[in-house]
Amino acid sequence: MTETTPAPVGASSPSASERKQAQRTEVRRRLNALSDQSRSLLSDAIGARLERIAAWRDARTVALYAPLRFEPNPPWPAPPSGLGLPARRVAFPRITPESSAIELRQADSPASLIPGHAARGWTLTEPPADAPLVADAVIDVALVTGIAFDRSGRRLGRGGGYYDRLLARFPATTLRVGIFFSVQELDEVCEEIHDHRLDLIVTENELIEIPTSHFPSHPIGEKP
Repeated sequence: MTETTPAPVGASSPSASERKQAQRTEVRRRLNALSDQSRSLLSDAIGARLERIAAWRDARTVALYAPLRFEPNPPWPAPPSGLGLPARRVAFPRITPESSAIELRQADSPASLIPGHAARGWTLTEPPADAPLVADAVIDVALVTGIAFDRSGRRLGRGGGYYDRLLARFPATTLRVGIFFSVQELDEVCEEIHDHRLDLIVTENELIEIPTSHFPSHPIGEKP
């Protein structure tokens, strides 16, 4: 959690952009304190908790993300348990160099991803440009991460707005799931009008259902 330091008398209040940057700095400090081994173990715990959620296990088409070094590594979906069921379709974001728009393209395995869009000091791992496009409307569950989250479903990204634009495109039937380490939690993430909230947050310690989510609670169904 973070504490807010009052501004000096006579000083103007910080802008939303300045507040977000301060929050990013604080959470990055926490993430830097985690070792690679700790991040790997915590990611495994997040994956195990995710597998207990009915909506994830039943999803036919999912959107994942390729993590940067300090981000949780999301699990690859397990094969369908029923005989004769089609294989799960997996999509990853790709940023088009021509327009900087974000699109979803199919990936058959993590090995099929290649270095792609580079900005703000980091390079995304993405499907190649000739991978099949996946329509936003068919995504059952979308896993996203970011710098920070709070218990109202607010998400603080890296500042490019790519994921907020993607989240806005998904239909109401898509479950938007935030994947975070518990150290990324803030009391209240600074939010602007273009920011989009999550339906559910999974950390290594717990499943956080968002009370204001549009998504009905019964399909989530975490196993005891």
